[in-house]
Amino acid sequence: MNAAPLTTRSALIVTSEPALLYCLRFIVHGMGLSVATADDVISAQAQAAAIHPALVLIDLDALGSRGFALCRNLSGMAAARKKSMHLVVLSLRSTAASEAKARAMGAEAVLQKPFDPTALRQQLNQILLGT
Repeated sequence: MNAAPLTTRSALIVTSEPALLYCLRFIVHGMGLSVATADDVISAQAQAAAIHPALVLIDLDALGSRGFALCRNLSGMAAARKKSMHLVVLSLRSTAASEAKARAMGAEAVLQKPFDPTALRQQLNQILLGT
């Protein structure tokens, strides 16, 4: 019998776009993380508080300016708990200004959509490993 690990690393995917959710869930689950989802800011904050995810993927196109506020809130939540929570935002229309704002709100990375799934997996692994 295989014993389950004592702690399972999890990821939270925040998007209301079904095709993106399907793709991200497949990638993240393939990395060995359990996956939770939310389609709005309130659900995302509740999920993050409940599961303490190692990784949060935020679709800025689905959330608009609320996505930046979510980054700030989750970053503050992680700091208060002294736990690592890697915040990554995804956007179709990433500009230098929006990237700077996302980073100022706590995002570690701003990734452009559409993305190559293999490249995204490599980027997320690097973020999680801190390399």
